[in-house]
Amino acid sequence: IDDSYNANPESMRAALRLLAAAKIIDGGERVAVLADMAELGSQSEDLHNELADDIANAKIHRLLLLGTHTKTLAHKLKTLAPHTEVRYAEQMDNNSLEMLPRNGGVILVKGSRSARLDTLVKKLREEN
Repeated sequence: IDDSYNANPESMRAALRLLAAAKIIDGGERVAVLADMAELGSQSEDLHNELADDIANAKIHRLLLLGTHTKTLAHKLKTLAPHTEVRYAEQMDNNSLEMLPRNGGVILVKGSRSARLDTLVKKLREEN
């Protein structure tokens, strides 16, 4: 699910609901790569942290959080969503890519345009 162009709290929640409802084959995984929501001003960290319950309820197997505003959220989710493998990185690197499913999985890629997640989507499409 390529939603790498824009992100705000409501669109993030909608995308997480879509991921939770996605049908996956036996043995498949739900994976989310979520990056910073830009231009939220002084409330940015709070607005990112308010997504914790939505993420915990999205049936995600593996989660990669990217950017500076998602760091606290990553720590919060390690306790709130123990069933989810949570990783955090300030920016995408090759080690981050190894956690993405290769067979039978659904991947949500969402973040503001400034996170440049479109490069990740392009790379995933080239591999498949």
